[in-house]
Amino acid sequence: MRKSILIFSYFFLCLSPLALAASFDSSSGKVNWQGEMIGGETHKGTIGIKSGEFDLKSGQGEIIIDMLKIKPEGMSQDRAIRLTQHLETKDFFDAYTHPTAKLKILSVKPEDPKKNLYKVSADLTIRGKSAPNTFLATIREEGKSLAIEGETSFDRSLYEQSYQLEESSGIAEKTVKAVEAGVANIKKSIIRNQIKISFQLKSK
Repeated sequence: MRKSILIFSYFFLCLSPLALAASFDSSSGKVNWQGEMIGGETHKGTIGIKSGEFDLKSGQGEIIIDMLKIKPEGMSQDRAIRLTQHLETKDFFDAYTHPTAKLKILSVKPEDPKKNLYKVSADLTIRGKSAPNTFLATIREEGKSLAIEGETSFDRSLYEQSYQLEESSGIAEKTVKAVEAGVANIKKSIIRNQIKISFQLKSK
């Protein structure tokens, strides 16, 4: 009986007018990012949403991310400008060649209906390269809008971002040379491959 109620609740949500389809634009919310160096220092900030469409009934949609709207936070203005300029280069997102990234949602399945929690399977495209990305997200109605919140991460080595990777060739040699030179903070220059992402979106 309990299982039947949960299934009924899920289909009721899918068939409600608001849940059938939702659209997003630059005012729909934000995406937060965070990168971490092996030495412990973190860089974080936001990145803009350009557009998006999502249909809960079919479990499909896509979110277009504006790679030219990446903004570091928690640092001086001068440092933020330098970091933004670096992130836009081929070392990272090559943003002027690839001004958008795309999260193509392939399926959405209920994980915990009581908490509006869903398992989302998607393809994340950055710099023209795509890789699977699966994560949990809460999807619920707020007034006449659909709110989506969640977090995930991506491996930057899958998207031709070779700058200071954890497994970069020569890291052992760099460490040895640094120790010989008496430099204790060599790890600060190595960036972890996994970049954390969180998002809070609300449809138009």
